Amino acid sequence: GVESEWEKGSTYASLTYVDETFGTGSNSTGFVNPLNSTPDARFSKTDDYFLVDLSLNYQLGENMKLFGYLHNALDEEYVASLLPHGPRPGKPRTIGIGIEATF
Repeated sequence: GVESEWEKGSTYASLTYVDETFGTGSNSTGFVNPLNSTPDARFSKTDDYFLVDLSLNYQLGENMKLFGYLHNALDEEYVASLLPHGPRPGKPRTIGIGIEATF
């Protein structure tokens, strides 16, 4: 990741690349269960994907901090997993903001 800090805050960028991977230990690529030759979406490869996650922290006062994040900033559509019941989508673009108070 890439991080930047200054007196009252920080930013962070996480860059993640995941290469194509087999969905199961059988290393099958044909959407067919090699044990019984039936169609099965779990038996294939997922495509590669690239994710960018960003975060920001800003100290508002001695006991308060503002934070925010943007996960999957590029809104990449990807298959995160093929198990247990077939293709599962990856996390869509997600934005969060909040205030953290310590006592």
